[in-house]
Amino acid sequence: MKQKQVVKYKGEILIMPATKRITATKRITAEDVEKKKVVTKKMSESDEARVMDDLCRSRCQITIYYPFFGVLTLALEPTIDYTIDTAATDGKKFMFNPYFIDALSEPERNWIVIHEVMHPALKHLWRRNNRQHEKWNYACDYAIHSIIMQMVNDSTMSNSRKVDILTMPKNCLYDSKYDNMSAEQIYDA
Repeated sequence: MKQKQVVKYKGEILIMPATKRITATKRITAEDVEKKKVVTKKMSESDEARVMDDLCRSRCQITIYYPFFGVLTLALEPTIDYTIDTAATDGKKFMFNPYFIDALSEPERNWIVIHEVMHPALKHLWRRNNRQHEKWNYACDYAIHSIIMQMVNDSTMSNSRKVDILTMPKNCLYDSKYDNMSAEQIYDA
């Protein structure tokens, strides 16, 4: 099944082909509206509640298997936001499009939750300074995915179940050449 992105533009819900990369906060533009494929309605309240329950389950699993990240997940308030196509954070809220979260497998959803909590944990929102926003976000994503990948592949972990609960979603930004590099180093590379 091809991945779709669901976005809101001027009160209208649009389902469109997914972008090539999963990035934080891509707001829909008028140009995107011209390319729309299907118009659909907002997710039902019961479906939204189910997606919130799925996120709660992810937060619980992360807390059990990765307590450090679990504590971080509790600091962000899950918030449904149809104006973004994937997920994002402002340091206080974990904002997500419920269609995006619903389309992920459980291990992929867990990955995205950890990904989003790492932005404020690593203070990415406050370290950008005058850097170009999109390039900075990509550098931060590479740095975060490097950390998560190294954690998943760490052979010293005693519980093999830990690996089973995390899977990097397709199209996430990861390259091992950025392992052990800060977002600033990646941005300047």
